[in-house]
Amino acid sequence: MARPNVTFKLNDQSLVGPQSESISDAKMIGAMLSVDQHSIALSREGETAEGVMLVPNINDLYARLSAMITNFAGGATYMAGITLYSVGSCASSYLDGTYTGTAFEGVFTKDVNVNGKTYTYGPYTGGRTAFRQEFWAMNNFLQYGAPLYVGFGGVTNAAIHGASGFEAIADFTLFDVIFQGISSDAGQQNVIKVVEAKKAQDLPVFGVLYVPSTQFGTEVITSSGITTFPGSTFDDFHYATVFGEKVHLGPNNSTDTLVTTILTPDVAGCIARTDKLYFPWYSPAGLKRGRILNVTKLARNLKAGEQDALYDKGINPVVTFPGEGTFLFGDRTLKGTTSTLSRINVGRLFINLKKTLGTVARNTLFEVNNAGTRATFVAQCDKILSRIVSQNGLSEYKIVCDESNNPISVVEANQFFAEVLIKPLTSINYITITLTNVDLETNING
Repeated sequence: MARPNVTFKLNDQSLVGPQSESISDAKMIGAMLSVDQHSIALSREGETAEGVMLVPNINDLYARLSAMITNFAGGATYMAGITLYSVGSCASSYLDGTYTGTAFEGVFTKDVNVNGKTYTYGPYTGGRTAFRQEFWAMNNFLQYGAPLYVGFGGVTNAAIHGASGFEAIADFTLFDVIFQGISSDAGQQNVIKVVEAKKAQDLPVFGVLYVPSTQFGTEVITSSGITTFPGSTFDDFHYATVFGEKVHLGPNNSTDTLVTTILTPDVAGCIARTDKLYFPWYSPAGLKRGRILNVTKLARNLKAGEQDALYDKGINPVVTFPGEGTFLFGDRTLKGTTSTLSRINVGRLFINLKKTLGTVARNTLFEVNNAGTRATFVAQCDKILSRIVSQNGLSEYKIVCDESNNPISVVEANQFFAEVLIKPLTSINYITITLTNVDLETNING
């Protein structure tokens, strides 16, 4: 018989998220539309019914992950084999891709209590790989200190008049940027359909798309350019594309197994940082605002010629400078290069103006079209535009809203016309420094 003893059993439910940038002064909200239902297991009761969840910070994301494992442990097919005593270790293994069990595969249901009545939602389809990609997309964006909406694609809860994830994101939620959260074509199409829906409502947002590093070999990326890439048929300043993936630390900041994730959440994060520290009409690229967080290395390091070829096609590279860090090193939209709208800062300036001037215009609806109403409209627009001039977004503007474009015929037709002419300030993309070697007898200050 064994001697008397005391045994300690560790109930490991700890999940430690990475550090994030300051969230106290966040000015922008991001969004991601989940493919199918891969991320709905992270939602709370009311969010499941609404088809969308708001994740305010990275600590909340990891609290959701821990609760999800606990809720599904001990019986649900979706989480078979996970016990309460393995929350932390199991989370690490399935998030870094080393878990070999049956969890995160198959079908599960979710019970939701609404006004004292329980509704069973589902069945939802779970997939370990897809969930892992979307989880890391959320994680990587939240590191930049901005909150995130996540819509559950394809989910409709008619029993309590719930919205689908797409409807919740596209129709009922206000945010500034949406990014591709998963590497599949479906992830890309989710971004496109949300951006197009928001444009139709006069509430435009900016979309960030992904170009996989595996799509191009060195024989395809040449000095003559690239033949095709996702979004190549676009000519639209509401979109930007970023090339490649980063390799970074896994759960609990472990170096045992590194994780490879797409860079779209990080570019959206750089945009959030720019709004927080500067304004939407500043470029999110470069060493001041374009630093990519939590990078061990890039999945593919681009040569100078490859970066040039990508940039000529409107694809933004991410570049590592030894001793300095990894940075977003391009600010192109998918608008043609002949327009100033080909730059992210100018594109987002116009998106901001559509929203702010649109609010002024909606406040003018149903007023009488006379000199007083027009003067009020001009004054309100002038206040917005002069502020942007002071914040280095515009160099000059002019507002025309008077009898010249509102004659009697327009007034009698219940119409109202205003013309706003603006000159955006563009970002520096190319610097030339000339070094001249002179002899010792030359007076260079004279």
